Amino acid sequence: MPLDRYLPLVACCLAVGCGQQLAGGPPDDEDGDVGKDDTAEDAGGVDPIVIIGGGVAGLAAAGALGEGVLVEADTVLGGRALWSGGLMHFVGIPDQEAIGVVDSPALAAADWEALTGWPAADGTLRYLEDSAATHERLLELGLSYGLLANEPRTDVQRLLTVTGEGPALVEALAAKVTAAVEVRLETLVEGLVWRDGAVVGVRTADGEIPARAVVIASGGYAGELARLAELAEGEFWEASKHGGAGHALAWAEADDLGVKNLPNIGWLHRHIGVPMGDGKLIGFTYDIAAPWIWVDENGLRFLDETDIESVTLTGPLRAAGDVWAIGPRDAVLAALDEVVRPTAEQAIAVDSTMRCRADASALAELLVLDPEALSQTLGEVAGVESGSLDDPLGRPAESFVPFTGDLCAWRPGDTASKTYGGLMVDEDGRVLNTAGGVVPGLWAVGEAAGMGAPGLAGRYGFDGTLSAVVWSGWRVGDRLASE
Repeated sequence: MPLDRYLPLVACCLAVGCGQQLAGGPPDDEDGDVGKDDTAEDAGGVDPIVIIGGGVAGLAAAGALGEGVLVEADTVLGGRALWSGGLMHFVGIPDQEAIGVVDSPALAAADWEALTGWPAADGTLRYLEDSAATHERLLELGLSYGLLANEPRTDVQRLLTVTGEGPALVEALAAKVTAAVEVRLETLVEGLVWRDGAVVGVRTADGEIPARAVVIASGGYAGELARLAELAEGEFWEASKHGGAGHALAWAEADDLGVKNLPNIGWLHRHIGVPMGDGKLIGFTYDIAAPWIWVDENGLRFLDETDIESVTLTGPLRAAGDVWAIGPRDAVLAALDEVVRPTAEQAIAVDSTMRCRADASALAELLVLDPEALSQTLGEVAGVESGSLDDPLGRPAESFVPFTGDLCAWRPGDTASKTYGGLMVDEDGRVLNTAGGVVPGLWAVGEAAGMGAPGLAGRYGFDGTLSAVVWSGWRVGDRLASE
């Protein structure tokens, strides 16, 4: 989706008066002191609260706070939510009651380990207890939802998709940002300003912005290839196409801030990943009829390959260990040509990256898989493709291709869709240092705080993380407004 589709969001912000300065950094001080931005102080001479990041977490915090300075490195507000499907997670809401679903924070907490791979922590319980209020508050913004859908692995109906998806959510949150919030686009925060062990401002290329409190809402690190490769499994990584620069983690490394759960990454595991000379991958998604199957380290299939939602995949993929994509060579290369149309050089690189053999036995030997298990797997696939068997994993028969000719295997390339780890925060969203102490003047929300609270997403993650991101922004914005 092109960025210019969302430029009206900036106009929306202007219409409600939230942008006194929308481009570039703060103006030079009249006395020539560009090291401090005196324009950031309000009429009473009190330093403002500075929010770093204009995604949904930052917008929620700014809307709840009602004043301060919101800085955003991009040219538009919204962050990666502009490309999201708007999926959210709620517990104990009227939509459930209307269709006979009995639910509560206690029931959701009991299901949490099945959903995320970890038992519910204190931050999780806080999120679940606030869930119905979060749902109601979003309705009050004028948002609506589609039909309830099931959580993965629990099958409880707790998922709702915002009508209009992520852009509608961004627009509704931006409309609540009042004229008392100064919005500065194209302003990259380069670091935090400290004095006597407390955070007292932020540093930009144009000078410092003093602050009585700083809220980090800068997103996750889904776009940091080096960090992704270091933290999580995957032979090839492709960066998120929209944001995820990992600024919060850079500040953590520089300023002794605590971090937690960094390897817990929601990823899309669906590419032929071939690194080209410039470090990029050539990859493609074949959502409906992927000409391959996925097998685990024993040679057995473990999920429907066309079910590509990141959270649905994360749990099974982590449990499967080393994963191989296997498909007939000709069908895979034909699909690649149809979707990507690679150059001759790229096509040769793809072909040379795949491990190909004439039959299942030789391929199993090459990949060090159980030959009987792989043969059984391919026999079942052939039965499903021919119509003589139903796929036990639920994949439609018409989405398979005949596994004839050379069989090839490769490690699928990974694309991070979201990150579930981040700065360590307490139950109120205040950032902690590596010793576990509260850092005065510093808060974190959204992906920068691991979706809002450490342990919230667990090792599998969970669907509806947008609801947690918005919840965390409101939680901190409300708290700061009350103080």
